[in-house]
Amino acid sequence: LLDYVVDCVADAVEFGRENSHPQPRCCSPSRHPEYALLRKFVDRLIKLSRPSIHAIVIALVYMDRLKFTGCLVADGATCERLILGTLLLATKYLSDFRIKNRDWIVAGLHFSRKEITQLEIKFLSALDYRLQVSD
Repeated sequence: LLDYVVDCVADAVEFGRENSHPQPRCCSPSRHPEYALLRKFVDRLIKLSRPSIHAIVIALVYMDRLKFTGCLVADGATCERLILGTLLLATKYLSDFRIKNRDWIVAGLHFSRKEITQLEIKFLSALDYRLQVSD
């Protein structure tokens, strides 16, 4: 599951960078050394936030939707922002109790509460507040 999530994050970011024309590759991104830090980040994020499998699947759907919005600005933390933001939205969407952004500071590792809140707002807007995922 971890490798699949890393592959989806990398594919979404590459899709955004390549303007809808990602380059073919010989193996999955999770196997490339340049994604080792992302793999560690995703592993820690999942271990610390303990999302349900449903939240992870919905986060992957949100990632796919965000690829087409142009909001994935390429910088050093794009991949981390993408998985953190989509997992945050998916968990909040599925949750019956109120989850606060400060609860994600530890899980988000190097992101502040302000950055997490801005990320949530940016992704909500990019998704046009359409968080529902049908079967």
